[in-house]
Amino acid sequence: MSDSSLRNKQTMPRSLEQEFLVLSRNNLRRNPLPVFIGLIVIATAAIGDSSAGWVLAWLTLSILALFGRAWCIRYVLRQDRYREAQRLRFIYWLSFANAVILCLSLFFFPNMSVVDAVLVTLVMGYLVIGVVITNAGFMKATAPYVTLVLSSLALMWSVFPPSEGQGVWKVYVLSSFLVFMNYALLSISKEINHLFRNSVEMRQKYADINHRLSETLGESQAANAAKTRFLAAASHDLRQPVHTLSLLTAALISRNATSDNNDERITEITGTMDKALHSLAVQLDSLLDISKLDAGIVTPNLSDTDVTATVRRLKSEFLPFATEKGLTIQIETPDRAPAYTDPTLLERLLRNLLANAIKYTEAGSVVISVWCEDDVIVSVKDTGIGIAKDQQKLVFEEFYQVDNPHRDRSKGLGLGLSIVSRLCTLLDIRLTLRSAVGHGTEFILHLNRGSDTLTQAHANKPSYSFNRLRVLVVDDETDILLATQVYLEALDCVVLPAETIEEAIQIAKTDSPELAIVDLRLRDHTSGIDALQGIRSIHPNIPAILVTGDTAPDRLQEASQARAKLLHKPIYSEQLQTAIRNALQNGAAG
Repeated sequence: MSDSSLRNKQTMPRSLEQEFLVLSRNNLRRNPLPVFIGLIVIATAAIGDSSAGWVLAWLTLSILALFGRAWCIRYVLRQDRYREAQRLRFIYWLSFANAVILCLSLFFFPNMSVVDAVLVTLVMGYLVIGVVITNAGFMKATAPYVTLVLSSLALMWSVFPPSEGQGVWKVYVLSSFLVFMNYALLSISKEINHLFRNSVEMRQKYADINHRLSETLGESQAANAAKTRFLAAASHDLRQPVHTLSLLTAALISRNATSDNNDERITEITGTMDKALHSLAVQLDSLLDISKLDAGIVTPNLSDTDVTATVRRLKSEFLPFATEKGLTIQIETPDRAPAYTDPTLLERLLRNLLANAIKYTEAGSVVISVWCEDDVIVSVKDTGIGIAKDQQKLVFEEFYQVDNPHRDRSKGLGLGLSIVSRLCTLLDIRLTLRSAVGHGTEFILHLNRGSDTLTQAHANKPSYSFNRLRVLVVDDETDILLATQVYLEALDCVVLPAETIEEAIQIAKTDSPELAIVDLRLRDHTSGIDALQGIRSIHPNIPAILVTGDTAPDRLQEASQARAKLLHKPIYSEQLQTAIRNALQNGAAG
């Protein structure tokens, strides 16, 4: 491993040998200066008592060895041809050589005064301790250096004690202390090395765990992306025939209602068909909501919203369903509860909670409570089956349902609470779940408080007549094109059908359509947006509606950029009529 590869692999787990090589490289920046100062102090202590020439010669040799060692280590670390074991041996021998050259200064020891001898001993002890610390206790590097230097000092104090002063026996105490210091430093070096080894092993374990977690996360993200693609494809393919059936059913209902020979049996059959299609469409809409939220194209339109009014409206909407099951819906609200949120998304969120409460409650009641503190707090509480502690996190996952092992269609797809969780994140609403098996469930929402001067404006939308409205319909699916044509003609529109972009542009040139209804995904990898751009090159201000059964996030993001209302298949009769009115009112702004 070269010096550059040591730098590049800082974040990768390294072996103990690699760690020591990195340590040696780092020491090249830290160690030379303090060691150089120590050598100068030793030379200063020796030069007054010994030959200046020999002292300067030793100092020159020591400095050359110090910086020569640094250059050699740097050179060896840069060479890929040396294995790690060879590099380490080279570094060990260089350390030992430096220790030998340092010990050569002890030849000046017999001529030194007590003060100079103590000064040299302190400096050499400082250098020894520095070696132990900076080498993290690697015994092959520290043991020879420490033992050679301290043993040589102990020997010199014993054999050549300074001549001045009294109490020569103290010299032998000092020699014994140096021997003990050698043993103590080697023991400390061993402990430091043990800690360093544990640290390296722990880092390797964490790196391995992080690597496996990264792989697992990658697999999870890939699986989630595959799930999104599958849902988008499945939703699109299912929406197409449901959309066709919905339009044809609406056309039958309309024609039968306006016919002189109104058949009650046909009314009953078409009504049942419409309810079944509506149930299926609701489930498909749940898939669409998940895709839109995951795509990040849902942008909250925040405003001061009266939560009380929303709750009262939802009670009226859900009361027939609750009554059918023998349940009651109770609300406990102040006159007004102003929250700063998106009223449409909040209503969708509360609708999911209320539908979920009714779905899983067989007897008793559902209570919606609203009160104002620092936040606006909304509670949806039921007397249903409850949720076990170990399932309370799982209920917010897609397709997970409590007590529905047979996947009863009447209980939906298991996406309601998943959508609730995403909407709470989007709207910055804190969500709390309280539940126990057999004791019901309570969801508590904390909404940001709105202005107390809340006002509501009710705008009267102008009504439009579809009398002979010229509508250009672009769809490459023959069945859907026919169904759309039949339905719009039942509304007394003039339908101009086209299956390709070229046909649509030709019709736009010759027949002056007043509205365009365009499918987003056309054949041969073409897009309804391309068709709409072609139509608007002829009629720049023509209002338009984009229709899609696609829930792929990238497709939804693309469609959101167009100046047109986006409807998702299957489309109900009232929904399409409302979209047409809005498109005519707003023009090309969509």
